[in-house]
Amino acid sequence: LSALCFRGRFAYPPALRRSSSNHSACRDYSRRLPSRNFQINLENTYLVTAVETQGRYGNGTGREFVSEYMIDYLRPGSKWIRYRNRTGHTLMTGNDETTQAVLRVLDPPLVASRLRIVPHSRQTRTICLRAELHGCLHKDGLLYYSTLPGGSRVGDVDFRDTTFENSDLYTETGIKR
Repeated sequence: LSALCFRGRFAYPPALRRSSSNHSACRDYSRRLPSRNFQINLENTYLVTAVETQGRYGNGTGREFVSEYMIDYLRPGSKWIRYRNRTGHTLMTGNDETTQAVLRVLDPPLVASRLRIVPHSRQTRTICLRAELHGCLHKDGLLYYSTLPGGSRVGDVDFRDTTFENSDLYTETGIKR
């Protein structure tokens, strides 16, 4: 699924909270076939700071929504990466009904050219999703850093890398592997 709602641009006025449209992407979800994801292909690399989701409103008749999800993302030259928030969790809380959009701030934000919203449900059902990404074009960023083996501490401050993609929690260098 390409994100047609982006119309070739990343930034345009948010519409989820203002729209009661019936348009949404739907999938049958089964724990046996959990790979039914929603993929957004961006034209460039973006710093994504939040994800906003809503189910199929359908003028009040929609009952399909994504209650929990994970985020996988890709940037040029890398493999797909499963997003982990600052506390190490991968599962995000989504919607519990279809009328309200739910905004989840990404801490830390992620840099991606493609993003997948990977639904998770405790039962087999149809899920529908409308999504908006919040962020901006990524123009530059940290290219390299290094620390002592095992990280370092100064008093109560822990300088270990717990947010770098695919790290084993104690990365010695921030070079993309």
